[in-house]
Amino acid sequence: MSFLARLYFSVKAIVVILFLCMTLAPIVPIMCLVWVIVRPFSRVVYLKFASFLQMSWLSVEVFTFEILSNVKLRITGDVPTPEPALCISNHITHDYVMIYSLAYRTGTLADTRAIIKNSIKYTPFLGPAVYMCYWPFISRNFQKDIRTLKSLFKLYREADMPAQIWIFPEGTRLAEDKLKSSQEYAAKKGYPVWNNVMLPKYRGFSTALDSMKETFHRINDVTIQFEGWPDERIPGLWDIFAADTRVPHTLHIHIKRHNIADVPENDEGRQKWLMDRFEEKEALINDYKKNNRRFPGKELSMNIVLSQIIVHPLVWGIGSFAACFASWYYYPYQF
Repeated sequence: MSFLARLYFSVKAIVVILFLCMTLAPIVPIMCLVWVIVRPFSRVVYLKFASFLQMSWLSVEVFTFEILSNVKLRITGDVPTPEPALCISNHITHDYVMIYSLAYRTGTLADTRAIIKNSIKYTPFLGPAVYMCYWPFISRNFQKDIRTLKSLFKLYREADMPAQIWIFPEGTRLAEDKLKSSQEYAAKKGYPVWNNVMLPKYRGFSTALDSMKETFHRINDVTIQFEGWPDERIPGLWDIFAADTRVPHTLHIHIKRHNIADVPENDEGRQKWLMDRFEEKEALINDYKKNNRRFPGKELSMNIVLSQIIVHPLVWGIGSFAACFASWYYYPYQF
């Protein structure tokens, strides 16, 4: 790609990021106002309103990711359903874009949450927004985290919310140095040495299971891979937004569903169950690389429907900007 082309797509990435920030900024003061006025009287009513705002903004994110950045999804395996579920996934980049696109297709954008580190709540705009949407934050204090999660899941039940809770058991995004460290630790401890995934940390997984026994009955085991970026590298958020939209980019998602009842109750059994799932992911990704960058199985027909996105009030306010921007974005000068 020429210098002018790189400059062109870099400028577009900056515009996309500003676009997302601009659409998120009004959400926070609105939530703060409703937090003060409504939440003291009814957390359930407040949660429903906050979830509606979350759905509206995440619809914009899905539009940005799939339409403006021209990333296609290829979903294989079991059909995801809009029911309460714990979702576990390998963690290779800013995988939240995958979470939102998948949630859009199951109608759970309002109900999707991810278990995240307590420090995230201090991130400008995003941190307060997810905090006021009652996302589960953990502090790595086992007893405190159990109480926090149980309280939140009880609230989800009271709000009749089919929550889909995401957790990334590897604990961090895949990177060369982190993978090497995981491999060295695995070799030292006698665990399998993998090349595509890192050793999962079962404590957070076990904490989630203990907290949601009364609410959740399914586990969605998700494996993801990104295709189409130069040198087959794992794209960061900048790579996604600055991608050359003239070149096809694909997010591959493979889903396998399990019953929570099938997971052992004891720590040793849970650790082995989780290790088995990541060993399957390792084999699945190896097959993906050998099989022309494809996960096994027939592709599920779960395409994005623009008419279902533009009905959200938040999108109305930015429609004119989006239309102008999309017309410029989709017909770039051919460098």
